[in-house]
Amino acid sequence: MKNTSYLFNLFVLIIFASCAKSPENKGIASNIYETASIKEKSIEKDQIKSLEKNETDHTDKPSSIISNYDCYSCHKDDENLIGPSFKTIAEHNSKKTNASDYLADKIKKGSVGVFGQIPMQPHNFIPDNEIDQICEYILNLK
Repeated sequence: MKNTSYLFNLFVLIIFASCAKSPENKGIASNIYETASIKEKSIEKDQIKSLEKNETDHTDKPSSIISNYDCYSCHKDDENLIGPSFKTIAEHNSKKTNASDYLADKIKKGSVGVFGQIPMQPHNFIPDNEIDQICEYILNLK
């Protein structure tokens, strides 16, 4: 019975504290709500700024497209991994007149034998406009 009255008293104390007035003559619950509301508005402003930046700043867009797929599993910008670095690919293809189309074809259909015997799987599921942006990004790394 003692344990039950302890819990009841604790419950009453919690209810009382939540209804208590702060120095600004507002309830504590009201202050908590206002603080949460301010933080939420701050987050919304940060999200809007981020969206505005993404709409106007396209400098990192191709690399973010590459990150959406499995490209970085085998390639890095400056280092060879399973496949050649993007910089090596750019240097190898830079003198071709149709380098972007050639590279897009390799991405779509896959490739083996150009840089070794480890095959690159076809990536025909990537939309053409994104493949074009990936190719432009890679070819500009030379």
